[in-house]
Amino acid sequence: MAAGTRTVPRPRPPGEAQAQPSSAPRALAAVPLLAILVVQVILSARLLHVFSAASGDESLYIYAGHQEIYELFHGGGSPYYEDWFSGSPVIYPVLAAMADHVGGLLLVRVMSMAFMLAATAVLYATTRRLFGYWPGVTAAGLFTGLGITQGLGVLATYDALALALMAVSAYCAVRAGDGGSRWLLVVPPALLAANATSYATLLFDPVVIGIAALMLHGAGWRRMIQRAVSLAVATVIALVLAVILAGTAYMHGAEFTTFSRSAGAAGEEYGWPAATPWQVVQLSWTALGLIACLGFAALAVALLLERRRSLLALLALLALAGTLVTLVNMKLSSAISLAKHDDFGVWFSCIAAGYALGRGAELARTWRWKVPVIGVSLAVAVLAGAMYADQANITGGVTSATLRVHARQEQDSIAARMATFSDLKPFLQLSHGGRYLLAGTLNAQLIYNEHLNVHWWQYANDSYFKYPVPGLGGNAAGTSKGVYLYGAPAYSAATRAHWFAVISMIGNYHNANDAAILAAVKSTPGYVLLTTQGGAPTYIWAPDYSAWQRADSSWCYVRLPRGRT
Repeated sequence: MAAGTRTVPRPRPPGEAQAQPSSAPRALAAVPLLAILVVQVILSARLLHVFSAASGDESLYIYAGHQEIYELFHGGGSPYYEDWFSGSPVIYPVLAAMADHVGGLLLVRVMSMAFMLAATAVLYATTRRLFGYWPGVTAAGLFTGLGITQGLGVLATYDALALALMAVSAYCAVRAGDGGSRWLLVVPPALLAANATSYATLLFDPVVIGIAALMLHGAGWRRMIQRAVSLAVATVIALVLAVILAGTAYMHGAEFTTFSRSAGAAGEEYGWPAATPWQVVQLSWTALGLIACLGFAALAVALLLERRRSLLALLALLALAGTLVTLVNMKLSSAISLAKHDDFGVWFSCIAAGYALGRGAELARTWRWKVPVIGVSLAVAVLAGAMYADQANITGGVTSATLRVHARQEQDSIAARMATFSDLKPFLQLSHGGRYLLAGTLNAQLIYNEHLNVHWWQYANDSYFKYPVPGLGGNAAGTSKGVYLYGAPAYSAATRAHWFAVISMIGNYHNANDAAILAAVKSTPGYVLLTTQGGAPTYIWAPDYSAWQRADSSWCYVRLPRGRT
């Protein structure tokens, strides 16, 4: 180095200036995190016994992935899941189908557990880089103790993968504060991957971008704004290019599932009741209330310990992120997927909560002061786990204060309806051209759990259906240009044209389409009531079956004239 020169220390992100690594050897420093991950595996694995049957969402996504792979190798059309899925059907569903082919539902759920473990590890790494070792350990412990975290760890849907990708994007945003601007290059593609996996993660893009901007501690607000604008533009461009390349169907699906929902109508397609804003708040509070409070308490701790504006802004952003899902669902008057999406927001809240509980241990100069702070942070993490470990429902509904009782009741209900569904199995094994309308909450479960050889173009539910008008160029696979009907008109026209061999309403959603389906089937000659088991009717198109009968007296006994088989 030339004489007379001096080095200038690089700017550090908020909170890092005084955060020193633990003096413990690296091997010992890793023990708390490893212990937390082991506890997370145990707490999630216990739910595998409680939730033994695949939920409707799990069955649907795994089935969809198998259909995507089938069409990739065999051609004949492409399933239009992108029109109504709330995430890209070629990302998680395909990955889940491959895991299912190797190890069944168990392996798919274990894969979700691996994603959640990765999210916890990245949470630790992110918090440690921001605020130090003990805040990182505390944040990971708080996140692991939440029942919604444990539930996503054994839920075979795209949520765990999306959360892990979102966590990676946040970590890269924090790493950009080290003067390594190359990490900024990873943020837009990581956000794109998370957004494509689950459209709901778009809600947290501004949070990640804001974190990246606030990492320019000491550079001035103008530089922060420039970085935020640059990242936002890059992310938007990546999203727009992805939509253009993927096609307009993806935009339709994103609008249908995420962006075009009006207040109180978020679940009307499925017949789910609206939730009042107060009910939404209560549900979120039951799942993570203490963590949210600790996130905002971090602001008071920062005022006492450090009092830097950039640090306060960062902590405020992290705490606010934990409430975004609740605020959006309050506006929509909906509790749909609230339990799952709350876990996305609380990931950020845990960073702020880790600061509130563990920062004092980093700033203390002697173990005499460190030990009490560490003891309090560990005690609060254990308390949070005791409070929230049973607040999980991996079947896609809201949280339950009595997990095991609620879960077993739900599983018993599913088992009873699946027993009824299994009686339909012979009627779903027509020739390759048979088509079936299976309405209700368990439609995909029948196909997945019974391992039925039913292709995507043979199966429709009462949420979304695309019907080719005869003689106008369309086809069942939707591969030809033509005229297609959607919604209630599509169901009515298809039913009257005896498009479906079976129309089953078991597990009925009671949504807007169901009335059109029932009206059409009752007024179309040739459809015969097969059963009312499960509390809802099941009809068959008689000419598709040469003869049928059931010995069980609870079923109708009818002998039909010979027809095509």
